[in-house]
Amino acid sequence: MPDYDFYCEDCGHHFEKFFPIDSDRSDLKCPECSSKKIQRNFVSISMGNTKGSCTDCTSDSCDWCAGNGS
Repeated sequence: MPDYDFYCEDCGHHFEKFFPIDSDRSDLKCPECSSKKIQRNFVSISMGNTKGSCTDCTSDSCDWCAGNGS
């Protein structure tokens, strides 16, 4: 499920939400000021890597990074 980072244009608050790709987000509001003036930035999608993130290893230490050119 994608993890999205949001930025509120009114108060500057940054927050994260998890949504299915096809979900309706039209009623999403800033949790700090309730503004609907938010910008969405794509962060990541879980691909089933249970060994950790690629920032925690080198390409020599796991199959995930070695197989994906990270």
